[in-house]
Amino acid sequence: MIVLVWLSGACTKGDKDLKIQILPFIQENYSEDAKQLYVQEVASDSTHPGYNNPELNAEEIQQILLLFQAVYNCPDPEAHEVFDHSIHVQIKLSLHAVNLKVDTANPAIAQLAAGDIPTGNKDLDPLLTEYHFDSVRLSASYPGFPWLTLYTAFEYNMLPIQKQLLEMPFIMQAGTEMMLNLGEGNDIRLDRHQEEADMTFITGWGDCLTGCIHHHYWEFHIENSKAELISSYED
Repeated sequence: MIVLVWLSGACTKGDKDLKIQILPFIQENYSEDAKQLYVQEVASDSTHPGYNNPELNAEEIQQILLLFQAVYNCPDPEAHEVFDHSIHVQIKLSLHAVNLKVDTANPAIAQLAAGDIPTGNKDLDPLLTEYHFDSVRLSASYPGFPWLTLYTAFEYNMLPIQKQLLEMPFIMQAGTEMMLNLGEGNDIRLDRHQEEADMTFITGWGDCLTGCIHHHYWEFHIENSKAELISSYED
């Protein structure tokens, strides 16, 4: 699918707006990265407008996807190297799951651990229904290690959902699942502020299980929808 958007000509000069496309390559390969960068942006700033909103802001995610397209549109040969390396976000926050430390003796938790949803608890069940939690995974040594994970097929910012779940007296701790691509040195970092953004692509090699010996960085500054390669270097 090709999405048509209005964006000033990236990596070009002039004031005339050009009607350009988010190419299928960008849409298919970087939509998940755009979501992750948005969720990480929200999680790192308690004053962010989306911090207490469980719904992902599709417009903001689209704006981040436009940054990828701006970088892709740069004629600088080095700009295209980041796409040749298939660089993606390294640490991913789950949009489908929340980890909970629970009181295993509580009747509602016993029902939940057995996979019985709804549980019959008047406070917990509305949350399970609202966010479509429909499956549970117990920790390997449950109930000795009293943690379980709730799953939903829908995508959410889990931070406000965690806060709601922690209001239950039988839930002591809550946290978002994190996934790390072990052995890979690739990552994407984004810093957005007003109409500007800085996006850095990183690839690493050499013993990446312990953090990679070598890295290459491509740093882009994007302003007025124009991307400029500021720096390309290794350490």
